[in-house]
Amino acid sequence: MHRPIIDTWNMNITPVEKQFTIEKLNRYSFIDKDKSKIQFPNKPYMALRIKRVD
Repeated sequence: MHRPIIDTWNMNITPVEKQFTIEKLNRYSFIDKDKSKIQFPNKPYMALRIKRVD
């Protein structure tokens, strides 16, 4: 999965070049199979866009 970080306030998109393989924990939660993490900037109004890559 490709995951860009979206700054909704400043209208910026920062690509995250690493690909992640997610697995479902429950109905609403997912986690990377290798427990990798993404560091978000310490700012409000941030989002993460997840895109499926086949």
